Amino acid sequence: MNIHYWKSDNGNFGDDLNGWIWEENTQNKTIWRDNDNITFVGVGTVLDKAIPKETFKIVLGSGVGYALPPSDMNDPKHWKIFGVRGPLTANLLNLQPNLSMTDPAILVANMEKFRSTKKEGTIFIPHWKSIGYGHWPSVCKELGIEYVDPRGDAEEIIMRIGNASLVLAESMHSAIIADALRTPWIAIATSPEIVPFKWADWSLSLGMPYKPVCLAPSSVGEYIRNRISQFSYHCAIFQRGLFSINSPICHLEFSSPEEITNIYKNNMRRANQKWRTSITSILEAIIKRSLRKKDIHSDVKIKGRLYKQSVSQLKEVLEMPSMLSDETKHRGKLEQVVLALRQIEHDYENGTLIPKETRT
Repeated sequence: MNIHYWKSDNGNFGDDLNGWIWEENTQNKTIWRDNDNITFVGVGTVLDKAIPKETFKIVLGSGVGYALPPSDMNDPKHWKIFGVRGPLTANLLNLQPNLSMTDPAILVANMEKFRSTKKEGTIFIPHWKSIGYGHWPSVCKELGIEYVDPRGDAEEIIMRIGNASLVLAESMHSAIIADALRTPWIAIATSPEIVPFKWADWSLSLGMPYKPVCLAPSSVGEYIRNRISQFSYHCAIFQRGLFSINSPICHLEFSSPEEITNIYKNNMRRANQKWRTSITSILEAIIKRSLRKKDIHSDVKIKGRLYKQSVSQLKEVLEMPSMLSDETKHRGKLEQVVLALRQIEHDYENGTLIPKETRT
């Protein structure tokens, strides 16, 4: 089978783990090396039209979030769905409730190399798109928090998460991995472009709401980026007052499936307005060029005020209650993913994975 996942030019550990997690959790490694006509769709928010049309698709734990899903996913001649990431994706695709699984990155819980009995230190893992705008590495350093770049080696990042006592997670997969390895975590957001549908899809699969703590910008560049993000089709989830220079720390909660699905549908309507993607991409590129030249950070007075505010807010976050899914619920979802993966392996080896009418 050919594994389909999103690949960043700079790397993103939550997607990159697809490169090894499946082979390490199956006995027959050759099923991932055969260059056949089967596309395997696993970890990631990748149920969209980028999936190859001409192949037979196997879905195990993927989710919807950034785009509309393929229109033919209910066609058994082209798709076989063993499970999706959570109840929101299952409902959107009109699937049976038992196909609401969880994110399959939970499989790291069964991998000996990632288990740790010694947990110490707090780590901060941003979303990859947030990198380069703010002063969060310096803010973290001042508070004794380790800033972890999500574009690094996936195995090293996962080991660091497993060894931590707390994860401040803007990257969704940093929370997913933390929960899998039983490391407490707190969801944070430094950008209005964070997508609540994918977050809540996963968290609700484990009986938890998505409760991000929204932080004010740590730099002028980050503030400008946040203002530009108002044009993005993903920014509709946040009130316009959030993420401004004087924003107080803010707590949001997404627990209503109807509300979250309506937000997603509204975002998809905005996505049809192609100018949104074009203008935000162009303006973000201009900001990053300016940041490299230090132009945007030239006002030392504003920079100092924002920096101090960020230190104060992040310090406040450290005192907040953390999240961790129920142990029984966690074990049950892990078992569901493991059994589905075993079934895929069994069906592949016995030649029954693809329907006869599709093979002929």
